[in-house]
Amino acid sequence: MLDQTDIRRIRTGFARIKCAPDALTRDFYERLFRAAPDVRPMFPDDIRRQAGKLQKMLALVVQTLDDLDALIPQLRALGARHVGYGTADAQYAVVGEVLIDTLAAHIPGWTDADRRAWTALYGLATAAALEGAAEARAAG
Repeated sequence: MLDQTDIRRIRTGFARIKCAPDALTRDFYERLFRAAPDVRPMFPDDIRRQAGKLQKMLALVVQTLDDLDALIPQLRALGARHVGYGTADAQYAVVGEVLIDTLAAHIPGWTDADRRAWTALYGLATAAALEGAAEARAAG
């Protein structure tokens, strides 16, 4: 779970990149496609719309840090949708590594404590998404 120090750290870091979220998400997808070229076909050629979705999801997660339980159903639904896109469970780890590295590159003053807080948050989000994916596969 995240403590108040982690939450404050995540929100402070996220506020530092709010003025340039497009740069963050473009960089994220460039890094992702280099790290995992096998996922590139899962995305449209024009990544701008997808980048906008990522921006909105990151903002929603950061806004909901005080009540992550309220976000769990949305994260489960996200995981279920990703089954339809052909996302393998193992790909969540690669996405997480790339996301954390991208955040580190874009948040001024990034520290090891920031990495731990964001990694913990991504772990919570991923657990919920994987639950949704497992439920979707079991259903059908």
